[in-house]
Amino acid sequence: MKVAYQSVNLQINMTFMKINLMALIIFYSFYFSAQTILITNATIHNGKGDAPYQANVLIKNAVIAKIDVNEMKENADTIIRADALHLYPAFISCNNVLGLQEAEAIRPTSDYKDMGDFNPHLRTLTSYNTDSKILPTVFSNGVLYTQCTPRGDYIAGTSAVIKTKARNWEDAVITEDGIHFYMPSEYVQKGWWAEPDKTDKNKEFHQQLMSVKRFLSQSKIYFISQDSTEFNPRYEAMKQIWKGEKNFYIHCNRSKDIMNAIQLAQELQIPKVVLVGCEEIYKVIDIVKKYQYPVILSRINGLPPSGDDKIKINFELPGWLEKNNILYAISISGDMEAMQSRNLPFVAGMSVSYGLSKEKALQSITLNAAKILGVDKQIGSIENGKTAALILSTGDALDPSTHQIKYIILEGKIYSDKNFQMDLYQKYLDKYNIKN
Repeated sequence: MKVAYQSVNLQINMTFMKINLMALIIFYSFYFSAQTILITNATIHNGKGDAPYQANVLIKNAVIAKIDVNEMKENADTIIRADALHLYPAFISCNNVLGLQEAEAIRPTSDYKDMGDFNPHLRTLTSYNTDSKILPTVFSNGVLYTQCTPRGDYIAGTSAVIKTKARNWEDAVITEDGIHFYMPSEYVQKGWWAEPDKTDKNKEFHQQLMSVKRFLSQSKIYFISQDSTEFNPRYEAMKQIWKGEKNFYIHCNRSKDIMNAIQLAQELQIPKVVLVGCEEIYKVIDIVKKYQYPVILSRINGLPPSGDDKIKINFELPGWLEKNNILYAISISGDMEAMQSRNLPFVAGMSVSYGLSKEKALQSITLNAAKILGVDKQIGSIENGKTAALILSTGDALDPSTHQIKYIILEGKIYSDKNFQMDLYQKYLDKYNIKN
């Protein structure tokens, strides 16, 4: 009798647990689901290079449904009164190992490189760590998307455009956008950045280049022949390059390497090429302009590539590319690039004093980046029908002295701008009775 009573009691408890769990799931889904949001009287920086203007924005079903300078009389779950706020599209970090590396000094936390010289079939997407401690610090500063990029020798793998806020990589992915090739250099720089030594010719350059050409040519033959008798995963991955469905990113810095990259792309007739790095592009800008290859610049606040260059040369590069009508984006690639990703808008803002307007600087990390990555129909600007990925700041988002995010909206959901670093900051303010 006692056993029967316990069994009935257990069944009742399990039933109540199921009911509570279902209620919790329903509440969670409702609370965090995409809302209808009305943003009123915001100063809009649309990411297209246009002058700012004041308007109202309506968000429905995770997309921007309406932008109107006139008052909107719409029913909304949430109304954000943004009279003193600036509205920006989400920032996009190109060419970055964010989510693939946690600490540079701890090798096991790095998962962006594999062995071998030709690995187009390797995907960064499945290695993306949505639980990274770095991601919340980047997300809270408005960088809502990143290009998860492989590193390596020659052909390193396939990158992906990913959200910096997600539960897992399946939820995070926007698209897998292209394959990354690291161009062998004709020159070898000795020493290190603090004590650079002389530059020597790379004696193995021609052998390295022939090895690359051989792989690319064989993969193109594999694509053209449509021979399915022998499956090759590396050549299969290259098919989307030859079809023109994905970008072929060529990483090259020195002027001679940029020239070699363009010659290689023209010789093999690679459909969609993007030049990455390009520290000495100012020396060959006319040739890049001729072929109209898009460019992803490396971090512009670094040291000049040569001791003979003027100190401000890197800051001037975006302005030069703008004047020559070359599609470009600014990235934060370089030392400690994962943790530095949060500073992407401020690095872009540094170009404003060197020939670029504020709105064009903003465009370099929003719509321009989205165009290069092939996701400009979804994100990159504030336009009707695009994904509602927005940030609201009290001041100029490209200026660290005024930038203060108040709201983050990603796919129609409002998120907090808080992260564990802010919690620690507040904790020690309270501990020592310091007034902020």
